[in-house]
Amino acid sequence: MKTRMARSLADVGWSTFERWLTYRVDWHGGRLTKAPRNFPSTRRCSHCHTLGPKLALHQRQFVCGACEYTADRDTNLARFGRSVGSVESSGSPGRP
Repeated sequence: MKTRMARSLADVGWSTFERWLTYRVDWHGGRLTKAPRNFPSTRRCSHCHTLGPKLALHQRQFVCGACEYTADRDTNLARFGRSVGSVESSGSPGRP
């Protein structure tokens, strides 16, 4: 019972955050692209987009097997997200 309740509360919290983020991106004239839940973004190389092996949470270094690109796991994820176009903004606010 507690697990279901905790999951429901977590889903509501995430839904609220998603609604707020969508509102803010619209306010600033941008576009928000939502990735699917099971999208392997931490496993994909930001240089050649090759899908690599699963990484344990304690592994902080990403190394691509195809192009040998090496970066911090979070840096690789941020660069990959930018290259896919997670958030594109026109730079002009939607409201004063």
